[in-house]
Formats: sequence, C-alpha cells, structure tokens
Amino acid sequence: MEKLSYSDNEFTANLIKTNMRILKDFDKRDGYKFGENNYHLLNEFERYISDISKINSELRGVFEQIQHIKIYLRRFPLRKFYYENEISETTYFKYHTEALLHKVHTISEIMKLMVNKVYYLRIPPKDCNWKNLNKKLDHKTPCLQVIENYFNVFKNLIDHRHLNTHRGIYLDKKIEDFEKYYGHNFYVMTSEVARDLFDDLPPKVLIDFELKNIKKDRLNIVDQTIRITNNQLKLFLESLNPEFENRKNILQHYIGSCCLVVLN
Repeated sequence: MEKLSYSDNEFTANLIKTNMRILKDFDKRDGYKFGENNYHLLNEFERYISDISKINSELRGVFEQIQHIKIYLRRFPLRKFYYENEISETTYFKYHTEALLHKVHTISEIMKLMVNKVYYLRIPPKDCNWKNLNKKLDHKTPCLQVIENYFNVFKNLIDHRHLNTHRGIYLDKKIEDFEKYYGHNFYVMTSEVARDLFDDLPPKVLIDFELKNIKKDRLNIVDQTIRITNNQLKLFLESLNPEFENRKNILQHYIGSCCLVVLN
C-alpha cells in the first residue's frame, strides 16, 4: 500500500504530540472508567485536541479506503460464485468506481469539519458547508483555498457522485459501450448451450482483452486520485498548523486563568 506521506507534516506531528501529552496518566484521573467514554473528564483545551484528533483519524480512514479500492480492482475473486449471483466484471467495476466517487466527496466534507474545529467556529456539523465556512472566514484563508482547489480538481467525480446519490444515476460510457457492443453480461449470465444459439457474439478472448483495458483505465483513475488527494491533504493540514498553534495557546491560557481563579 502506498505510504501515507501526507501525514508527514507539522500539523499532524503537533497534534499527535499534544494528544499523547493529554493521554499520559489520563487513566489515573478521578472518575476514569476503563472501557467507557471518559470524554467528560476532559477540559476545554483537551476536548479541542480530542475532537480534532477524531476528525484527523476519520480523514486518514477515508483516504485508506480510497487506497483499498485499487486493491479490489486488481482482482476479480470468486468468479464462479459472482457469476452465479449475476455479478459480472463490469458490475464489479461499477460498484468500486461508485465507492471512489463517494469517498472523494467525503474527503472534502471532512476537510470542512476539520476547519470548523481547528478555527473553533462552532458551526453545527450538519450546517458545516462551504457557504457557512465562508461566512466565518475570509475566502482567501489558505485552508479554504485548498478545499476549493480540491473540489475543482475532482468536480467531475463529485458531480457524478451527486447524480448517483440523489437520483440513482451512474454514468459510465466506457462500460455502457462495452456492454452494448460486446454483450458481456449476456455472455457470463447465460449457459454455454444458450450462447451457442447466437453466432454474432464476440469471441471470449476479445471480451477479456477489452475487460483488461477497462480495468487498466480504472486503476489509472484511482492512482491519480490517490496521488492528487495525498498532495492536497498535505497542503491542507500544513495550512492549518498556524491557527492550530494559536488556538492551543489561547485555550491553554484560558484554562490556566480559570485554575488561578479557583485557587485564589
């Protein structure tokens, strides 16, 4: 699997270091219960770090899922079982291509949630959209510029995702043309006796050749998506670090001031 080089940045290192400092001896706090959610034991600063760590983990998880799509597309396992259940190679390709569309869009949504948390904007997650972020921050804020660029780069995939999600439409000319001219689904879903009745079906060797080309095309799309997303995420996280460090200092000072008031 391709190395997650986007994680090699100041923001991620800063976040991990701060989170580890919080977790040290956390299990020794009064009220801590092993195996349960102890979020209530965190102060405002610690919750800030915890929330961002959770979003960062989700971001990493979705990026890994995009990488997994490449692994799935490389192999068509259990061929006989899939054929028996009316799943052809093209159906398999469609399924994982749809997954790619959705994961690309999810990356952009998680980036918006990350900005909301790092900048302490307090926009409810369900309302954390592009319009509301731009109401709170200058459009030229570096992190917003990266999100916009990411969207523009993947606009075609994201538009296809919207069609698929909201209208159940999946547009794929390569596969549509293949099914139209090569009758692949008919070929694999029909018995050999039935196929012998049709003289105009393309030879299996030609069908296999075209399938390899479609798979090669899909793998190329996924490879490009992984590479571009990796680069965009690195730029995005690096752009967050100055505000993250600033907000950390503000919250730590606030917590320190509250402690002094209590002690006095």
